Amino acid sequence: IMTTLSEIADSDDFLPQYRKIALPGFTKEEALQFIKINSNGKELHNNVLHTILDIKDYEGHYAYASPLWLKLIVHVLTSLDITDFHNIAGRTESDKEERIHNYMQDLINQVPTQPGEALLYFINKCETYIGRAFSAEVLQLLAFSEYGLREQDLEKLMGERWSHLDFALLHRWIRPYLSLGQESQWQLGHNLFVNTLKKKYDAQKREIYRRLLSHCQHLPETDPLREKMGMLYAIYAQDQYIDAVHYYTFNCRLAQNIQSATDILVNYLRKNPDYLTELTEYVNKKNKAVDNLNNELNDLRHCSDSTVSVNDTKKLFY
Repeated sequence: IMTTLSEIADSDDFLPQYRKIALPGFTKEEALQFIKINSNGKELHNNVLHTILDIKDYEGHYAYASPLWLKLIVHVLTSLDITDFHNIAGRTESDKEERIHNYMQDLINQVPTQPGEALLYFINKCETYIGRAFSAEVLQLLAFSEYGLREQDLEKLMGERWSHLDFALLHRWIRPYLSLGQESQWQLGHNLFVNTLKKKYDAQKREIYRRLLSHCQHLPETDPLREKMGMLYAIYAQDQYIDAVHYYTFNCRLAQNIQSATDILVNYLRKNPDYLTELTEYVNKKNKAVDNLNNELNDLRHCSDSTVSVNDTKKLFY
């Protein structure tokens, strides 16, 4: 993992097999080249360029050194829409071109210099333009999905709240941070973007994981989303032990699903070893309860015609 962001380079939130390499930030010449390549054929006015290159962060470093910050700035400037042009029309400058350039400079100065805060500004702006409820729900689902979601997944998860038109508008806004996976799933392509969204919507995470888990459980067994992510959603749902055991017991039928669920659980346990102790204690407790109940049922069978099976008993617990 190569990054210019110290919060990612110094993070422990990666499995041991990943190697992290800290890269230097952009020079002024590299920043100008980056702007030219990413401006979609549009040429920014010199005054606008100077404003971008003059911005410094809290520590006195030039903000353009961060490729993520610079990418966001360029995207905002080259994606002006009807709301922006309405605001431009309301400005007092007599020259039309001057109104546009000054408006762009004001936009640049509004964006925080720290990449994480800049992304939060971008997310809030996106929600304002497209609709807070729709944008927030889609971004929540994509951020917590880990693997990404296909449009049909989003449509089923959101039901009547889903809108193909609003998603097209949202896609246009967050396009630089989206990638299309092998299974046609939309993924948020930057770790800091995902972490910023998770922090913003942390209060809803348990509910979101439960929704994702329920959706996974209703997919065909051969569906790649169910195969790859069901166990992870089960682990992250509120009653972690219950959901993880439930997933193994009732939702892993195919060999590849069992292997995938096992791999995900093992990787999670590597990062969260305390969970292994808690999970083992939970399973042992439930197994003991099943054994005790089976003994009671065996005693009952000697005294009656009861035909309750062991499998029926297990379903009471798993």
